[in-house]
Amino acid sequence: MSYLGGPMMSEYQDWETPQTFVNWIEEKFDVWFDWDVCASNDNAKTLKWYTKEDNALNLDWDGVCWMNPPYNNQKEWVNKAINEIKQRNARQVWALLPARTDTRLFHDIIIPNAKAIYFIKGRISFRRGKIANGSTHPSMLV
Repeated sequence: MSYLGGPMMSEYQDWETPQTFVNWIEEKFDVWFDWDVCASNDNAKTLKWYTKEDNALNLDWDGVCWMNPPYNNQKEWVNKAINEIKQRNARQVWALLPARTDTRLFHDIIIPNAKAIYFIKGRISFRRGKIANGSTHPSMLV
């Protein structure tokens, strides 16, 4: 895999979360996702979703939202999720993010605004088309 922007940044931003992982979250936390706000037509995890072309950053969200945002602009997505909750558009937003606990994003934005942070044991194997690739970092559910 080639990298851009440093050793931890993939040139691709459309890695798919495994459906089994999303199913596990729904079962473990007794939650049902209404919207996938960072999806494609091929990898949506819910019955309703926004694609890159829809640009969910410019739309209102509602219900319980699933979000595995592109990691090259996580801050923008995390701030959007916080605003959607504060504006009472979305009831909940569940975000799958890299567990980078040494960053300003984590300390200045995530910690003060998260209802909970769950650190994932092991590494998630994301997919891009038919290619599966183990994550280069630990993950957290916020």
